Amino acid sequence: MRTFVNATVTIKKILDRIKVTLYNSDGDEVGTADNPVYVQGDGLGGTELAISTDANVHDADGNDIESSSGSLHIKEDNSAAILADTASLDSNVIKCDTDNVSGSILQNIKTSSDNSTTANIDAGDTFTGTAEATLGINGIQVYHYADQDCALYIDQGLNGTDWDIIDSFTCLANNGCTRTIVSVAPYYRLRITNTGSSATTELRASTSLTPIINPLPRALDNDRLKTKATLYDDVSEIEGKIVPFGKLKTVNPVRTIGASFNGITLDSIFWDNSGCTYSGTAVQTSGGEVVLSTGTTATSVAMLQSTHRSRHVAGSSEEFKFTGRLVTATQADNIRRCGVYDDDNGFFFQVDGTTFGVGTRKDGTDTIINSGDFNGNYGAIVTMDTSMGDFVIWYWERSIEFFYNSKLLHKISATTESLTETLNLPIRIENINESTNVTDNSLEILVASVFRLGNLETSPISYHQSGTTASVVLKHGAGILRTIIIGNVTNNSVITLYDNTAASGTVIFSTGSMGAQTQPYSVNFSALPFNNGLTLVISTANSNATIIYE
Repeated sequence: MRTFVNATVTIKKILDRIKVTLYNSDGDEVGTADNPVYVQGDGLGGTELAISTDANVHDADGNDIESSSGSLHIKEDNSAAILADTASLDSNVIKCDTDNVSGSILQNIKTSSDNSTTANIDAGDTFTGTAEATLGINGIQVYHYADQDCALYIDQGLNGTDWDIIDSFTCLANNGCTRTIVSVAPYYRLRITNTGSSATTELRASTSLTPIINPLPRALDNDRLKTKATLYDDVSEIEGKIVPFGKLKTVNPVRTIGASFNGITLDSIFWDNSGCTYSGTAVQTSGGEVVLSTGTTATSVAMLQSTHRSRHVAGSSEEFKFTGRLVTATQADNIRRCGVYDDDNGFFFQVDGTTFGVGTRKDGTDTIINSGDFNGNYGAIVTMDTSMGDFVIWYWERSIEFFYNSKLLHKISATTESLTETLNLPIRIENINESTNVTDNSLEILVASVFRLGNLETSPISYHQSGTTASVVLKHGAGILRTIIIGNVTNNSVITLYDNTAASGTVIFSTGSMGAQTQPYSVNFSALPFNNGLTLVISTANSNATIIYE
């Protein structure tokens, strides 16, 4: 019942009668003979208040006043309460005293069955509550406990369909977590994503709606308000770390692949456009950009790929950055992608027809998450247009995070198996016409690069070979060649190093035919990168070689 908003109630017992006096927010008395008080409820018109000695509220005809919105009750102990249901009279009551007579205003807290759950959630899956109205509600209180890490999202919006305001927090496994969010929109819902490595076996989540909220902490710290200062990235929801002895853990981003587009000539040392087919082209323009165009041939492909792969170092993460736009609008039978991937493995953004999504690729099989199913704080739905956008992917062994225009769009965590077969990946951008599409579709690229979030170099290892060898594979995958030490050379001996996992392909280094020499000498390669592997061959005659590499 909404009768006594911004009013003060004074209750006094005079002989066998109860006197009720109401004052408005300006301190003026209301409810006099010239200004009677009315109760307004669902289906209840203006009804004049009358107070009887049986401590109930009656209308002018002596009938009890009840409505689905609530009732005003005067109890036998001379206290008053505005109630939504009389069964909860003694809970959640705020009391005040006036002339030794108490008055009570009840706060009726509602637990939402539509946004509470105890059902277990599989790894990577999401519980999504039902849109619920928040009219008359000031606070949304969320409690959560699970035996797996979970990300919680409180979505708010104007219509129960579009969610424009998203508050999120992470609750670690086996920890109870609570949050109180101010209600600022007509509708809300709760989402819970299991970010752990396996399904939950125990989960409790409850959402309560309350008209009055307490913004203060639930406990004190040393008799003071509990406070916590944290270096926190509200985009990725990652906190800064302090290592032993009180030092802040930081990393230096180092670019591993990618280069700017200067002039009108595509730099073939860094970029390869040989993947273009039919009428597809990848052309650098004078505007410092590359445009991928399909031309007007069906099934044509425009492709740009880095000539090198970004070498992944175990325990570190990489960051792919892409800025670009769709020059032509989305349409059926056209796919445009950007990311770190090849034919078999990787991660990417894509627009397939008119549907925007993110994807992972493992052993040639794609897994796509389309708009409407995103779990980040950007929002579940994204529609691509021809505006310029920033696309970022953070990736490491266990997790992939996709960002769009500096907001977390979607997060994928490895559960029972890896997300790809390798993390040594190239940059690739594609524009593909499928089926009968003969429209000249275009994609514009301003920048595409990959950064390692950590040092460029790691601690090296070495391998020694004495005498000839047809083939020794020193490493599978990308790495860095530092130094070779050569000694005890027999006449005509040849030492060759290949960027491959076999004695073929790209030659990194070859001594050519050497003359006899017993005095050792070294060649410094200044951290020369290789992409596919490292293979050593010593042929024709004996010599000794020690290779130092990462």
